[in-house]
Amino acid sequence: MLLTYTLGVQNRSTQDIDFLVKGVRLDSVEIKKILDSVLYDEFRTGVWLETVGDCDEIRLEDEYGGLRFYIVGHLSNMRIKFAIDIATGDPIYPFPKLDNYTTIIGEEIKLMLYPLESVISEKLQTVLTRAENNSRSKDFYDIYTILKTKTNKINFDSLRVAVSLTFKYRNTILTKENSLNIANRIYNNKYIKYRWIRYKNKNPYAKDIEFESIMDEIIRLIEMVM
Repeated sequence: MLLTYTLGVQNRSTQDIDFLVKGVRLDSVEIKKILDSVLYDEFRTGVWLETVGDCDEIRLEDEYGGLRFYIVGHLSNMRIKFAIDIATGDPIYPFPKLDNYTTIIGEEIKLMLYPLESVISEKLQTVLTRAENNSRSKDFYDIYTILKTKTNKINFDSLRVAVSLTFKYRNTILTKENSLNIANRIYNNKYIKYRWIRYKNKNPYAKDIEFESIMDEIIRLIEMVM
């Protein structure tokens, strides 16, 4: 949701909302109670929301687990289902700041927003550790688009710290040379390129971006922050 808001809904689609919790035990029963209390609407008029079904465990392929809850939004006879992913653990740097978030109906609310530096550091770690096995073309797109359109909002000194903290927390030991070697392997991998072609054909906002351009930006990023 943050990247869809930051980059513009015309430049990125998403089907869920991600939250990182601090100071709360990541327990399905406890988190559901919190969600239910936040969503509770005694009168259920206009737009109202409720949790439905059981939650699922997410990120099962690594140790940074989380929970996925399903929400249904109601408006008259319409029912729209979406997911909320709640995780914990990863360090956030710099500290999240309270900022205005404009809803699709023009209402402004205050939210603690995840810093772009942490977003980039987590996605870079994922790209490098999964290497040729990364099936998430969205990670490549996100890094490229943030770097190309939001450079003026990135503090690169803070980004270096965020990368160091994220890699350390995730037990990822990579030198700049290692990272560049991995990036070059990805650059030349025909299967990742094929997946990128499928991704950009499916998502019009990515149709003019070549995979080589993405990897050039990722290599430049590694040179700057590793």
